[in-house]
Amino acid sequence: MKGLKCFLLVMLSAMAVSCNEYEYDAPRVPELDETITKVKPLEYVPLTRSQAEVADRQGEFGFEFFKAYAGTYDGRKYNILLSPFLMYGNLCAVSLGMGGEDYRNLVCRLGFEDEILASKDTEITELYDRFDNSLADYFTTICEDILSLDESTRLTYCSALGFTTSSLLESYRNKLKSYYGINVLEGGEYEMKAWIGDMVGQPYDRANGNIGGIMDLFFGIPANSIMNVLTFDARWSNYNKTETRVFNGSDGISYDREYLTGHGSPVLDRQNHRPTCIKVYRSQDPAEPSALWLPYGNGAFSLVVMLPREGEAISDFIQGLSYEDYKFWNQKSCTYGDEFTYHIPTIDINYIAHSDPCAEALEDMGLNYGENCNFERAVEGNAQAPVFSFGQGAGIKVTKEGTVAVAYSGQSLTLSDSPGTSPDPVEFIADRPFVYAIVDVHGSILFMGTVTK
Repeated sequence: MKGLKCFLLVMLSAMAVSCNEYEYDAPRVPELDETITKVKPLEYVPLTRSQAEVADRQGEFGFEFFKAYAGTYDGRKYNILLSPFLMYGNLCAVSLGMGGEDYRNLVCRLGFEDEILASKDTEITELYDRFDNSLADYFTTICEDILSLDESTRLTYCSALGFTTSSLLESYRNKLKSYYGINVLEGGEYEMKAWIGDMVGQPYDRANGNIGGIMDLFFGIPANSIMNVLTFDARWSNYNKTETRVFNGSDGISYDREYLTGHGSPVLDRQNHRPTCIKVYRSQDPAEPSALWLPYGNGAFSLVVMLPREGEAISDFIQGLSYEDYKFWNQKSCTYGDEFTYHIPTIDINYIAHSDPCAEALEDMGLNYGENCNFERAVEGNAQAPVFSFGQGAGIKVTKEGTVAVAYSGQSLTLSDSPGTSPDPVEFIADRPFVYAIVDVHGSILFMGTVTK
């Protein structure tokens, strides 16, 4: 049978943007929501063993994707900001339309390699059903649990599929809707733009064709497009002051920057009489890397600042970084009292991760499908995909009050033919390039980026 060809293009790269414009074209970050005040004790349902294992793999995937992207030309040149969580969700949705060895390879990368290796003789339809349902169960459970962790934090995650009639198999559209709660919008471009605008509170202006700048990135949303949106809005658990300090950039230039500064004493939530603690990891060797956890709200989410060794290039630090390092630092971190002070720069970054560096990063991770990608469960016939890549746009503001972050991630399918304590005084000063992340108590990496200049 003469097969159809499918081309996976990236919506966020449809308009060519010069390198110097990257930090100005990304999504606009909304202001902090001043209505967020209510804090309740941290309560969540522990994950099942299988869910916890995949949550661990999601964390591993997040670090691997971040490292791979940071190794690209764009990743080395700019302050970057990515959402590994959205990339993982995109790949989960893509897997539902794939078949054969391409499906097996992707599912392995999503954290199910042990099950795949143990199921070589399983009927392929049984394999599809098993892992499609397992991924959906994990992803929806994680999302539901994350969204319910802290009422004082506004976190939204939503997806939509815009498609033209008869272009995608109905079974694939139905799976996207039922497995991942993706809104199915028949009609394509205008419906997608309106949906995105509603999700981020920036109504789509049909006359001008934009929603606060993000739609300027491309001429139009292609038919058969999936867009994901992740927003985060939270207040610190502790109290911060601001000061001006010198930041030594990776370009060899020193800058005067606004810094957040505070102490390590637990903050008592007067309503619930529960302390929320700041944590820090410091090796016995002062020349080793260090890490700081600043909690939001009830402690379900934290900003983690990972600081390289003194004199170590940020690129070398990132390439040596692993999820195992992060977990070790978290396990060995300590809480401190007033003798501990921290100083971290405020952050205001907008960034676009375009198709080429994203494709390069995924290829480095072994997710290069080339011209033989099997999409038999998404389209009629033996579909092939010459190009498989994604794009993201993200923005973040870290101020003395809290943090606001937003990320958009898109793809299009075009068819053709426990902490200890320490009494020692310590100071954490992020006065040189560092890696930061917004994480939850399960280890999910919602956002991850660098500050290099």
